[in-house]
Order: sequence, then C-alpha cells, then structure tokens
Amino acid sequence: MKNLICFNDFAINESELVTEKKDQTEVTSKDTMRVDDIIVKAGGRWNEKAEQLTKQMAKSIDDGYKALRRGLAAQEENYHAMAKIFFLRAGQLGITE
Repeated sequence: MKNLICFNDFAINESELVTEKKDQTEVTSKDTMRVDDIIVKAGGRWNEKAEQLTKQMAKSIDDGYKALRRGLAAQEENYHAMAKIFFLRAGQLGITE
C-alpha cells in the first residue's frame, strides 16, 4: 500500500510537468535532423536539389512554430537560404517572431 501512495504522488507530479507550457520556438533535435536530412539527400551541400526539398518540406508544414523552428535550426547550421524558406512559411502561417 505504501508503494501505491508513492506512485500516486509520482503520477500527480508527472502530470504537472506535462501540463507546463512548452517553448514552441525552441529548436529540437528533430528540427536539426530534418535540416541535415535535406542536405544529405542533396549530396552534402546547399544546391538546387536542397532548395527543392526545402520548399517541398516547408509547403507540407501546417504549424507555424514548426516552420519557425526548422528555420532556426537551418540558421544554426549556417544554411541561411534554407532558413529564409522556412521563415517565409512561418510568416504565411501567421508567425512573425
């Protein structure tokens, strides 16, 4: 019974953590991975194919914050042309940060 009480305390504390608001502009490893995937698929550098893949990915994004994060990730990796495409998509989706 003692373990059950401890588990209930744990569950309550965990649910409080889950309900905390996540920073929607914080770049995640998934965002960085997607940027890297584009470059790898384009032969390891920014070129026309990378631009095409970036535009295709940006067009498929429906969440403005996701587009913003991808742009920030591209900027961190020094792919500024890629970042611009994602930032434009974020703006289309109403994110102006």
